[in-house]
Order: sequence, then C-alpha cells, then structure tokens
Amino acid sequence: MWGFPFPWQTEVLIPAETPLLYTTWQAAQAFFDHYQLTGELQSLAIVRSALQAILTYFRKVADTEEELALSYSPHDEMQVININAQAGGILCRFEREDPTGEWARDGSRLINWVTRMQREDGAWEYFTRDTRRQGSSVDHFHMAMTLSGIAEAVENNPDSRWLRCLEKGTNFYLFHLFAPNGRPRFTPSRDYPVDILSCAEGILFLSRLMTSLSSHPRQMRETPRERLENLVSWTCENMQDHCGAFYDRLYPIVKLRLFSHRWGQGPMLMALSSYLNGTE
Repeated sequence: MWGFPFPWQTEVLIPAETPLLYTTWQAAQAFFDHYQLTGELQSLAIVRSALQAILTYFRKVADTEEELALSYSPHDEMQVININAQAGGILCRFEREDPTGEWARDGSRLINWVTRMQREDGAWEYFTRDTRRQGSSVDHFHMAMTLSGIAEAVENNPDSRWLRCLEKGTNFYLFHLFAPNGRPRFTPSRDYPVDILSCAEGILFLSRLMTSLSSHPRQMRETPRERLENLVSWTCENMQDHCGAFYDRLYPIVKLRLFSHRWGQGPMLMALSSYLNGTE
C-alpha cells in the first residue's frame, strides 16, 4: 500500500506514511498502465498485490451482498465517494487480466454503492452524510474523478444501471461545472479558485468519455468534445507559465505557484497525454 510522506488533514488528521486508498489506487493504476504498455509481468504482480491490499486492509464501511464501500485509510470510517468509484473501476478492469470473478464482484459492489450515493440532480458530494451530518459540497475535480471511475467500470461491464448513472452525472458535470469560456468552476456556485486538479481531472474524464463515445451518434459527442477542447485550450493559456509548469490555483487577481508534482504537474502531464492519445 502507499501513502504520503507527510501528515494529511482531511476530516481527521492522518499521520505521515499512513496507507491511503487514493494513493494506493494511484500507484495501482500507474503499474497497470505500465503493464499494458510493456507487458512487464512484475508490474501486473504489483497491481494484483495492491488490489488485494485494498480489499483486505481498508475498513468495509458498507458491506452487503450488493454493495461495498471502503474507508479512506485503514484507521478511519470516512465514506469518500470518488475513491470508491475509482477503486471499483480498476477492479472491474483487472478482471480482464485475472478472470476469477472476484475482482469484478467486488468492483461491481463498489460501483453499486457509488450509484446509490448519487443525488437526484446527478451530482455527488465529496463524502456521505454518514461521514459529516451536514454533508459536503460538490466540487469539480472530485466529481470528475467519480465519473472517471464509473466510466472505467462501464468500459469493462456495461451495466445498464451504471450507464444511466454515468449519463445523469455527466449531464450535471457538463452544464454546472464550467463557465461559458471553458474555465472549470470550483463548485456549481463558485467560479474561483480555479484548481489545476480540476483542469487535469476534467481533461482525463472527458478524454476517456470521448473514447467510449466514439461509436455513438455525432450529436451525443458534440457537447463533451466542445467542453474538452475548450478546457484544454483555456488551461494551457491561463494555467501554464512561460517555463511550461502549471500554476496550482488561479484567483481573480493572483496565481498561486506551488508547482507540486503530486498535485499539479503529474496530473496535467497525464491529462494532456490522455487527450493527445485520443486525438491521434
């Protein structure tokens, strides 16, 4: 499993080097991509080990025959929606490489739980009201992460319930989380700050969506494609400095330079690679 080499403050203070579901998923995705690009079996073994750890060491904060939700770390009971969607997506994807049936079963249970957490308007909050009674806000990058996880699951198991959920969530995302000029909104009611992770996760999700919609009628692809092209253009024009690095956040009159590999530079390089790969 993987974590951060520094303390991480969320609903609780997580000590440095604590295993986290999100960072473990990130590492598993990276090794999975490496395996599929190179055929390196050691990378595949690392993915299998990481997924086994995810299902073994993180708390099952919801666990029924049909649904599963995992904690943010092995030491809390937070029900964070986006990472459960992302974990479900990679488990469904891994079933193709190791068709035991168990990976897909647990992945499906995770996605089933995520779909039940969807609001009536199609959005997801960051975590559930079981984590915080008053709930949490809908923000751009966590919404994009949730949609990406469901889209990955749908690519490997086109369940009709998941497809309806994905369509409803995508409609909310496209029409509530972008300004007319293509700038990503922080939340549906707040334009600022513009976070570089909103840009990166938006490009990643929309690139994945365009690939999965390639066989659909043109009219179904027009709005996602327009949002994707505008987001890429706006991000490169407004969030990149003269050296090529990306700003961390944009406010109405200032730009925040953090230049974090983990938060901004890495996700943006991955996002632009995904975009370019889809336009080849």
